[in-house]
Amino acid sequence: MTDPIERLRALHSPVAMADVEAILGPPQHDIGSGIYIFTYALDDGTVIRVGTADRQRVLYIRAGEHVLFQDR
Repeated sequence: MTDPIERLRALHSPVAMADVEAILGPPQHDIGSGIYIFTYALDDGTVIRVGTADRQRVLYIRAGEHVLFQDR
């Protein structure tokens, strides 16, 4: 499984930022205010957003409007 979106979709709670970085590398930008919202631009133009309150545990992962992971 080499598609990063499929690899992210396969993650199970709890997800750590280290898990995301193992798939996507370091974040390209932080657009958050109140929480960290890290963004990654894929080669195909898809933008991945990863929300985390503490830079450790991931709250959500989204690709465009699609939710790939949501911590419950």
